[in-house]
Amino acid sequence: MDAVWFFTLDEGEEESRGGVANGGYDDDDNNYILVQNEHFYYRFELNETIGHGGQGVVVQCLDHKTRTMVALKILASPSNSMQEENQLREMQMSMELQSHRSDVDFNVARVLETFSFRGHKCLVMELLSTNLHWLLRDMGQGHIDEDIARAYTRGILRFLAYAKSRGIVHGDIKLVSGGQAGGADARFDARHSDRCR
Repeated sequence: MDAVWFFTLDEGEEESRGGVANGGYDDDDNNYILVQNEHFYYRFELNETIGHGGQGVVVQCLDHKTRTMVALKILASPSNSMQEENQLREMQMSMELQSHRSDVDFNVARVLETFSFRGHKCLVMELLSTNLHWLLRDMGQGHIDEDIARAYTRGILRFLAYAKSRGIVHGDIKLVSGGQAGGADARFDARHSDRCR
């Protein structure tokens, strides 16, 4: 960490978490217990939760250094060496998929930065306007437009082909992914739907 961009003076915050692991910061599943408006890495201010998954939680944060909103994926604190290895591999693969224009050409969510915070590995990613889960929720169950379904499918397949070309197989694609980091629909948002038709 180079500088302090943001911090809170909320005394007693640790007691209010009620955590059972990692000095009170984690719940039973080793997920970080969030406190509204808290800081991460003295730079990112928690705004709201975007989604939960088996690997951790994704939150929307204000980056006080760049004055932009970002998505922060907070991986669960590993409870054994195998989980630690899997998390390191996920972070490595996320970085390997980054290349010039990979976000535009292959729908790869841009990883802006990685860091560790209170025993948790964190990925700072671009915040997207929507994802497939939210789109389906907003359109109503069973009422997705065929052109939109084709556009998302092409975007997901473009991402999968790119990942395969880099020697990476994505093993966690699901339509019900609540967070933007983790599913292939993570990068594909409304800004690109017209390009995929």
